[in-house]
Amino acid sequence: MPSPPPCGSRGGASRAAALLVLAVGLLGCGVGEEAGPDAGPLDPLGLHDWASAVVHQSGERWVGERLADREPDARPPTAVRLESELAPIAIHAAGDVGEATVASALRGVEAMHALLLQEGWPEAIMDGGRGGTVGFDVYMVDDVMSRAGFDERSLFSYLDRGSSFARAPSWLPSADTEVCAATAYAEARLLSLDPAEAESWRRATAAYLAQRLTGRWGCEDEALENQAQPFEAYVPYADEVPTAGGALLLAALSQRHESTAGEFVASLWDLASQRTWEGTGYRGSPDLWEALETVLRVSDDPTAAAIETVALDRFLAGTRRTPSSPAWVAQLGPNAAPPALLTLSTSHLSTHPPSTGELDPPIEIEPTGTFYALVHVGEAAPQSRLRVFLRGEFGVAWSLAVARLASDGRELGRMSAPSRRGTPHSYLPVELGDDTVWVAIAVTNLGREARESRHFPVPNVDGTRSDARAARIMLELVSDEPAPAGATPEAAPPG
Repeated sequence: MPSPPPCGSRGGASRAAALLVLAVGLLGCGVGEEAGPDAGPLDPLGLHDWASAVVHQSGERWVGERLADREPDARPPTAVRLESELAPIAIHAAGDVGEATVASALRGVEAMHALLLQEGWPEAIMDGGRGGTVGFDVYMVDDVMSRAGFDERSLFSYLDRGSSFARAPSWLPSADTEVCAATAYAEARLLSLDPAEAESWRRATAAYLAQRLTGRWGCEDEALENQAQPFEAYVPYADEVPTAGGALLLAALSQRHESTAGEFVASLWDLASQRTWEGTGYRGSPDLWEALETVLRVSDDPTAAAIETVALDRFLAGTRRTPSSPAWVAQLGPNAAPPALLTLSTSHLSTHPPSTGELDPPIEIEPTGTFYALVHVGEAAPQSRLRVFLRGEFGVAWSLAVARLASDGRELGRMSAPSRRGTPHSYLPVELGDDTVWVAIAVTNLGREARESRHFPVPNVDGTRSDARAARIMLELVSDEPAPAGATPEAAPPG
């Protein structure tokens, strides 16, 4: 077979001349003229336009919550930097911050980093060396308005992500500094994981992680503040001050549903991740509340029933705790018992004929918040019944639950009123029995009423409209026998 002629040979020159002639001929045929607009494929019947219209009308379009882009936060000025030898982490501080404080912060952050790594949480998005290091930056500052700082959204991740940094207080004692730095680091990692999630959910999750790591419920045990004000929501709305009270709910539900420590909450954050494919702003759904409702629903543990159970569990905390209390209640500590806003005795209620004791004024309760009453029934006649009536405002669903307690605070049993759609009224007849000395009553605002039974309408904490409503309870003691002469005198309330 003859080999092709080399470049510059007579054969190559002949082909080049032929191609030149062909190009000139094509130019003469109009190939070099300016191309007109593409008319698209021929569609004499208009089927293409008809199909496009059908897809546009019937296709899925985003109509959920929209959140604005996050503005970048300025990084604090620093003079001291301590880098970890165990992880890509650096602690930054001003010149007047002591070495012991910086070292304590580093220990806390390293421990939290190890926990997140062990449980498979996604790594933080790299910040491009904004802090002068290749790792994650934690700043010790005097004024901590928000513990998680934001740099910018990630342009190369499939799901919504962003680079972030952490701020931790520099004025606390060494032990508190370690916990607060670990909490701040966790919160900033959560901001990197989902920039659209509510700050209160980040605080709650960070406090939950801090409790598992250190035994403390976040920085200065901030999650326990919700125990002191149980009528407030676990997760406040966007126009309210962020809190970490949702850590209590996460701890309670984790114990009910997980077999491996930490997997329940980590799975919620995975499920709540979203992709805003438009590239501007953030889609506010799914959020952590929606992820939580979905997990509980498919686990045959309805959200309303779970919140109702947690409401009574958290009341029997602190000094009211008994050996039968859930493990997470024991972790709240001895001073975490929520107050009963009403404490009274059945001696204040007439029994013959039955009459009503109405409690004024009605109290306003946030969604998922609970009002507690404690009634002493030791002076009631045998075989008495305590009738509990609930009258709540319209617009939300209400839960009415009670627990019967012995003289030593031991729980004897609990019951709840069935849900009644369309009416905010509930009623429970409580058979006291011989051992019942106290009756604990929990009235919980469950938020907006469900339109259908399967889905629980979770609070939209990205919005500014709270579904706080007022409620009133009425009590009636009914007995067929007079009270015995040696009835149990009124004792101090349990806890």
